[in-house]
Amino acid sequence: KEDNPDGIKLATKRLEEVDGIIKSHGAKGLATPFIFQPFPGAKFWRGYQNNIVYSIEKYPELFQLNAAAHQTPAFEPHEITLLKKEIAKKLYTPEQYQRWINTGRYNWS
Repeated sequence: KEDNPDGIKLATKRLEEVDGIIKSHGAKGLATPFIFQPFPGAKFWRGYQNNIVYSIEKYPELFQLNAAAHQTPAFEPHEITLLKKEIAKKLYTPEQYQRWINTGRYNWS
């Protein structure tokens, strides 16, 4: 289903629940939000081709799970990317968040 405000709220709530479950069992884990991204050749590619704002030929770096190259009726690509960043900031410790921002790498500690 396409990203929309209600879907973002639900995804955030579910990620917070998963994070709480992991921590309640004393386990290590990192509930990580990823952006839905239609990739060429993937099942959803045909249905989303018209929503692609940035071509894979010109902007291949955007076709990953931390950035958006597509728009939805509710969001432009940069808004989807910023929402992922906001969700990550809520879930991660300040140190985890800063490492992810600085290096693009996830860290449990």
